[in-house]
Amino acid sequence: DWHMQQQLGSDIVPYDLPLFLGGSPIYDWINGWNAFRGAASTPPPPNEAGASIEPGEDYRFCYVGHAGSGTGLHFDVMGSYSWSANLSGRKRWTFFHADALDQLMDEQRELPAVSHRDFRRAPEDGRLLGIDGGYFCSQGCRASAPSSASTLAAPHEHERCAHGARPLPPFVEVIQHPGELIFVPSCWAHVVENLTDAISINHNWINAGNLRRMWEFLVKEHANVRRELLSWGINEDEEFETQTQIVLRANSKLDFAKFEAYVMRGREMVAEEGRRCDVRGLVADHTVDGHRRPDELAESCCSLWAEFSGREVQCAEALLEQWRRER
Repeated sequence: DWHMQQQLGSDIVPYDLPLFLGGSPIYDWINGWNAFRGAASTPPPPNEAGASIEPGEDYRFCYVGHAGSGTGLHFDVMGSYSWSANLSGRKRWTFFHADALDQLMDEQRELPAVSHRDFRRAPEDGRLLGIDGGYFCSQGCRASAPSSASTLAAPHEHERCAHGARPLPPFVEVIQHPGELIFVPSCWAHVVENLTDAISINHNWINAGNLRRMWEFLVKEHANVRRELLSWGINEDEEFETQTQIVLRANSKLDFAKFEAYVMRGREMVAEEGRRCDVRGLVADHTVDGHRRPDELAESCCSLWAEFSGREVQCAEALLEQWRRER
C-alpha cells in the first residue's frame, strides 16, 4: 500500500488519465483539486472551498502484493468510488451491491472482520460457497454437515440455514488480468485476492456522480454515532453535536463540514470547467464525414457532465440546508 503520488509530489504524475477517470478536475474533486488551484502545498483561506479538507489530501496509490495476499471485506473511504488498473498479475474481486451494505453490517455499522482467506470455494471451479469467520454460512450448509453457527453463505431459498445463520447477499466475482481496469462503485463492499504477484495503480475519487451515495452514507454514520454516544449516557446538551461531529470524522473520515467543502469544491470546478468545455454549438458545426472528432466528443461529454454536476451540486446544497434546519 504505497502512497506513491503523495511521495512523488503533485508535479510528477507518471501516467496519463482519460478525462472521466480524473484527467480533468471536474471528474475528480479530491486529487484534481491541487492541480485545479495551481498551488499544491498552499492550504485554502478559511472561507475558500476546501477549507474543511486536509491540505494536500490525496487518494492515489500503488498496490504491490504477492500471490495469496489481499484485502479484508471493506468499502471505499467516505463513500467514494475508485478504480484499479492492473499493471501485472491477476486479481479476483468479490463485490456486494451498495444496497446490501446494511445487511452485511452489524448493529454498530461494522463489516465482518473477514478476508479472502476466510472464503470457502468449490475445489472444482473456485466458485464462492461461503465465508467462514462467524457470520453467515454456505449454500451447501446442511444439518448433516456441521458448520459454524455464524458463517457467511451464498444465497439460497431459506431465510436461515440449518444452523440459524443468515444468507450471504447476492455477489458478483470477476478475475482482473494485466492491462484491465476495474471500476468500484460507491459503497460496494468488496474483497480482493491476488492470484499471482500483482502491481496496480488505484485512485479513490469523488464527483457529482456519487454525492447522493456519500450523503446517504454520512447520514447513516451520523445517526449511528449519535446512538452510540447516547447509549453511553452522554446528555444531548449544546456540546453534544460538536462531539458527534468529531467522532463521526474520526470514524468515517467525513463529517458534514467536509461534505459541504467537497460540494463547494465541486461548484467552483463545475463553473470553471463548464465555461471551458461549453462547445455544444461548436461540435455540431465541425464534423468529419458526418462524425465528430474524438477531442470534440470528449469536450461535448465534459459539457454534458458539467450540466449534470451543476444539478447534483444544487441537490446536495438543498440537502445540507435541510439538515441545518432540522438541527
